[in-house]
Amino acid sequence: MHVLSKFLALASVLLALASLVIAAPSYYQSYRILKNWPAATGTVVRSVVVPKEDESGGWLYAAQLAFTYEAEGREYVGEYEFPHYSTHADRKQRQLAPFPAGSVHQIRYNPENPADIRIQVGYNIHFFVIPVFITGVGLIFAVVAAVFFGVSRAFSKDSAEA
Repeated sequence: MHVLSKFLALASVLLALASLVIAAPSYYQSYRILKNWPAATGTVVRSVVVPKEDESGGWLYAAQLAFTYEAEGREYVGEYEFPHYSTHADRKQRQLAPFPAGSVHQIRYNPENPADIRIQVGYNIHFFVIPVFITGVGLIFAVVAAVFFGVSRAFSKDSAEA
């Protein structure tokens, strides 16, 4: 059991580190958007829940927005899809509630491709949802690693005393 606990602890540590490595590019990309993408005032022209069939034949729902805004002296229409799907259309409808057609919001646009936009940009959970989720999974593996290391140490003490 001692060797198995150590193995599981090491595997959990590796998974925790892998989660951080996977999340790092997303944190960096979000930070670059915060620092380098210009802000614009956008008006919602479309706010819809879109059904999407998954591989098993079931349905998932996406929340999509379209904004008009001015960037670099030109009028643009930028589309945004929230980065996660739901099995419940009403959840996606609630997510869109703050963005009815005609409402005005600050957006950020990619200076290299002004039709590429992001919403809710800032140091908040909405903007960092994906890397925060991945980091959370990594933290779970870190806790599991700590538990297995503790179990391993307990077995080591019991073996030494016997």
